[in-house]
Amino acid sequence: MSENETFTVDIPRAQTFLERCESELPKLDARLARTIQEREPEFLELGSSLQQYSLQASQLAEETGSLINLTSAEAMDSFRDELHVELDKMTALWSKAASDQNVQELTTIHDTVDVLTKTIDEYRRVVRALSMLGISTRIESARLGTEGRGFTTLADDVEKLAKRIVEYSGQIMEKVNDLSEMVEDTLSQTGEMREHQAASSQTIETTIRTNLDSLVQMADKSGVVSRNLEPLSREIASSIGEAVASVQFHDITRQQVEHVEESLQELRDLISEKEWHGNAKTDEVRDLVGFVGDVTGLQHSQLINASSSFNTAVVSLQNNLSAIAENVFSLEQNASSITASESGVSTLDAIEAGLKDVMKAMDDFAEQGESIGQIMVRVADTVTEMTHFLEDIEEVGSEIELISLNASVKAAHTGEKGKALGVLASSIQQLSQQAGGLTASVTDILGRIGEASTHLKSNAEAFMDTSQVTDIVTRIEQILAGLRRIDDEVDSVFDNIRQQGRDLGTSIESFNSSMTFHKEVCENLERGAVVLSSLRDEATDIVPQDKDESRPERLEKMLARYTMEAERLIHQQAFNKEGSCSSDGSGGEEGACSDDAEAWGDVELF
Repeated sequence: MSENETFTVDIPRAQTFLERCESELPKLDARLARTIQEREPEFLELGSSLQQYSLQASQLAEETGSLINLTSAEAMDSFRDELHVELDKMTALWSKAASDQNVQELTTIHDTVDVLTKTIDEYRRVVRALSMLGISTRIESARLGTEGRGFTTLADDVEKLAKRIVEYSGQIMEKVNDLSEMVEDTLSQTGEMREHQAASSQTIETTIRTNLDSLVQMADKSGVVSRNLEPLSREIASSIGEAVASVQFHDITRQQVEHVEESLQELRDLISEKEWHGNAKTDEVRDLVGFVGDVTGLQHSQLINASSSFNTAVVSLQNNLSAIAENVFSLEQNASSITASESGVSTLDAIEAGLKDVMKAMDDFAEQGESIGQIMVRVADTVTEMTHFLEDIEEVGSEIELISLNASVKAAHTGEKGKALGVLASSIQQLSQQAGGLTASVTDILGRIGEASTHLKSNAEAFMDTSQVTDIVTRIEQILAGLRRIDDEVDSVFDNIRQQGRDLGTSIESFNSSMTFHKEVCENLERGAVVLSSLRDEATDIVPQDKDESRPERLEKMLARYTMEAERLIHQQAFNKEGSCSSDGSGGEEGACSDDAEAWGDVELF
């Protein structure tokens, strides 16, 4: 006789136990149903929040991507190079307007005017000599009497022509004085232009070019930060995507709990269907109690596993979200490392302020250039007028020479008496030739003055061509507008990244800290597991497992009915150590495993 045959079940105790099952299982089933159902809104909020975080993270990644394009070295280098080219043009224009060549030309004119003054003074010497010769001619003519009468006319003509030379040379001298004043004025203005040029060139070098280089360096820093932000933002987006995918743990836990509920419901139905009241058969009561012990033990393991897995999944999600929040705040802090001044706003302001100073200087240059140009026009006109006066002097000299030549002929006809008058006539002729030489010298001097003034006028007119200045200024303004537009966009994107990062990190932290539903869910599952553990312990006390002959067959049937691999593994972990059947139908006592499921009906144990 086997041990099972000698084992006697305490029927009254077993019946009392089954009554307890009928009382506690419905309440447990209802509690388990509420555990998941009542948390459904929180699960939905979790999914919705994670989806929103995923969207925000994607937007953050797009912002950092656009930032890389805006802060590319190629874009900034292009703007910098263009601006340097225009500044070089501006500097070249100033250099032309206030060049050393202009100063040399003006100095040449100034020095030449001094030579011209001395040369004009030589006319006075010639005029005085002519006057003396005229007086001498009158005296000699009077001495000769009627024979020298014609020479008196010669003296008159010489004196008249000498006065004309005085008149013309005086007019030239007035123009020389005007010319000297104009040259002095031009030299003064050119000196001022050179001072302005030096100051403006220093402004370009110390303010505009230096700040431009600083702007490029800041843009490089923005580019480095942008490139560092981009992979971090991608990592954040990827991590949130993984977090979204991990939320399926809710569905798995819900299925596990639902399977436990269904198993317990079917167990209740089975208890209701079986005859265990009154004078029930001992073996039927024994098998029913043993089956209750197996089911409650298995569902206890399922709830413990569900609680543990659920808690692990939520805690893992919280840890992931905390890590994501840290990364988001790190991204926000990195973006905050680019301040308003470092993003280029104040530097651009300094460049534009320096450019305004330079542009004002250019306006002053243009005015000074126009003034110099007008002076050079007056110099040219003055030289032209002086040339006319020289023509008059030259004509007077020719007349004197002709008169002196006629006087020499007449003196020769006079004979020995006219010998003195011949000498005087010859002297007058020599003076007229000297006057002609002076005139040629003055003409040469005026030619040099005219040539120098032409060069100065050309340079001044080139600078007076405001279209060059306008083109340069317009191009620089366009370049700066492009730089400011990029800077504004960069600053705006950094602001967006900072704000979005701050909002996303704060939102994740707040949501994460408020996520406590898993504690209540696990607490309810564990309470249910305690009830099942108590029922299992009492059932196995009434019907010890080693005295339950039908148990191996029941366990095999239960294993075959699972639909979730995880629950199948839980079953094997819970019962294989007790010698139950394996999934391939082997194990346990020989012949204990069977495919006959009719004895207990269609009980879904999952």
